[in-house]
Amino acid sequence: MNYPVVIHDPKRNRWLSFENPERIVVAHRREDVLPALQDVEHEVNTRGLFAAGFLSYEAAPAFDTALTVRSDDSGFPLLWFGLYPPPRELPVLPSS
Repeated sequence: MNYPVVIHDPKRNRWLSFENPERIVVAHRREDVLPALQDVEHEVNTRGLFAAGFLSYEAAPAFDTALTVRSDDSGFPLLWFGLYPPPRELPVLPSS
């Protein structure tokens, strides 16, 4: 699957399209969140890949056990990042 992610770069006022990740990193359990983030950081720093994805609100206790969140059994991941080659810039349509 392609798993495209589109992100706005406000500093340069452009939209970036990340497509065809080389790898996807997912964490469904709280104890897997920090190792997954370290994995993402390693891939970005050593292989020059770009990470695009999210860290859910419910992942907060992985960083500080004093933080409490509602339990969620929906199967939605606590962390999901695609590791992508460089993005392509999308054309910006002029505002009306």
